Amino acid sequence: AKTERAVYNQNNTSFRSGSPMNTDAQKEEKPFLLSTKLKMPRPRRDYIIRRTLFQKLKLCNEMSAVFIKGAAGMGKTTLLSSFVVETGLKNTAWLSLDESNNNLFSFWHYFFAAASSLLNENIDLGLQPSPMFELHEVKSNLVFLINRLCSSTDYYSVLDDFHCITNPALVDSFEFFLRAMPENLHLFLLSREEPPVYLGALAVSGKLLYFSGEDMKLSQSESMEFLRKTMKLKSDDAELEKMSNFAEGWVGGLQLAAASGELSSDLLKQGGGFVAEYLTREIFEKLSLKEQTFLVRTGPLSWFDQKICSVLFGSLDFDSMMEDLLDKNLFVICIDEEKGIYRYHNILGEYLRQQFSALPEQEQKGILGKAADCFAEERDFGEAARLFLQAKDYDGATQNILEMSINTESGEYISQIPIDIVAKSIDLAARGMFYYVDIGNMEKFDQVCKSAIESWKGTPFCKILQYAYNLLSKRGPSVLPRAFSLSDFKEYGMRKETAAFIQLGISNLMIMDRQYKAAKEFAENAEKTCSDSLEFRYYIYALKAQLNEETGHLNDALDNYKRIQGIQESEVSLFMQEYDYHIGITGVYLK
Repeated sequence: AKTERAVYNQNNTSFRSGSPMNTDAQKEEKPFLLSTKLKMPRPRRDYIIRRTLFQKLKLCNEMSAVFIKGAAGMGKTTLLSSFVVETGLKNTAWLSLDESNNNLFSFWHYFFAAASSLLNENIDLGLQPSPMFELHEVKSNLVFLINRLCSSTDYYSVLDDFHCITNPALVDSFEFFLRAMPENLHLFLLSREEPPVYLGALAVSGKLLYFSGEDMKLSQSESMEFLRKTMKLKSDDAELEKMSNFAEGWVGGLQLAAASGELSSDLLKQGGGFVAEYLTREIFEKLSLKEQTFLVRTGPLSWFDQKICSVLFGSLDFDSMMEDLLDKNLFVICIDEEKGIYRYHNILGEYLRQQFSALPEQEQKGILGKAADCFAEERDFGEAARLFLQAKDYDGATQNILEMSINTESGEYISQIPIDIVAKSIDLAARGMFYYVDIGNMEKFDQVCKSAIESWKGTPFCKILQYAYNLLSKRGPSVLPRAFSLSDFKEYGMRKETAAFIQLGISNLMIMDRQYKAAKEFAENAEKTCSDSLEFRYYIYALKAQLNEETGHLNDALDNYKRIQGIQESEVSLFMQEYDYHIGITGVYLK
């Protein structure tokens, strides 16, 4: 190797080990180096200082390697460049890699140039670009470089986008360099994926500092500081928090949202195309066709696991697929590690739903239907209903909505079903009317109520609807209906939960109408119908408290409020807060 190096230095020619000198190569010019790859990117103006990560990075002089992992746009480059600037880290060389450097010659050609800047001298790789040279020739050059770098001065070398290095021969040569490099050299490896080289020995010896994708996420306070200080947004705290929550700690997501002027899921629709283009180029196009297909088919799902994916993909090796996607740090979030449940980051999920909508309509419906059936089996009726609605399968949606609790979420799903279909089901119509009154949309309430009255003429249910319609719309006298009996419910196939809530709702209206005796009768019937539900008991106690207050039985009202307090202090209170419940079925009286 020394002899060959001496010959190379004298003749400045390319060579192959054990081969005669290539005289044609003497005429070749050495390849140019792109100087911008060897310059540290200047951190953007008014960057935020990530104090927690900075504190950890200050240990770099004790480490052989600092590995920083994060998805595209997670702020790896900015983190390190701002750290160098803020701390004044000396003797630092920067090399920005890309796919063109994924070969022995190109990578080491640039690496030697970066090392030259550390040593303030020209250290040339003793090879010319040729597919003919062998790995041992590179290693002989690396021995020379290692010896030259060995000194009492600490040197720092940054390799940005290190995930581009996958060539087996190159990986082998880099691992050789890692094993032999001097203690005064410290490497920063910035990567979107897990390290392509073996770092286990450094980790065991305490010479590896590791930053995960989770570490790279911005905290809520950092997100707010970034939006105000760096992006110069003047919005109020509520809007900025909304943007921060949607981005889920992804600084790139915050920048895209700020640039497009959108705070939520409209980001991709209103971003002028550049948001989707960024995700396509930086994330989607870098995946295999199999990975792209997996992402697009699971994109519409709020969550997924092995069981659901086995239905959608058949013989898919789910564990292997998830391991690959997680290694690539593709904004895949594990909800439950033990059960193997995953979801996508908000912004990636929106992007994938756009990609899914480009599939043929029949293919979309097939995927959505299969997935919805799986969610129904898992008793996630809300997700099943949402997917059936997306496929415009209203029968499937109705079946799952009626399995849900009567709350804002189920009401929102009902609002997506055509009114003529809603009116044909007593359960669906009643729930829909509760929802529209609760959110104050009396126009929709009128439409559903009139359509349901027409569909259920001559039934006790029709009389109840007419009473509610006349009272709330003020369009005629309110004739008191009789209270429902259990036989009435069974006759019309009404679910007992719906029947109980109908009677509660009517009782509430009767209190407004000062028909206290009839209100009490409906309330008692409701309690008999559905007394086993803790949720329902919350409402019945609230209604009784109202009734007691109106009729002057204040001690009884206090007793009912105490019962409500007991329920609120139980686990149910969390559920009720989540769906924004109001005291009283319709919420009309208290509102």
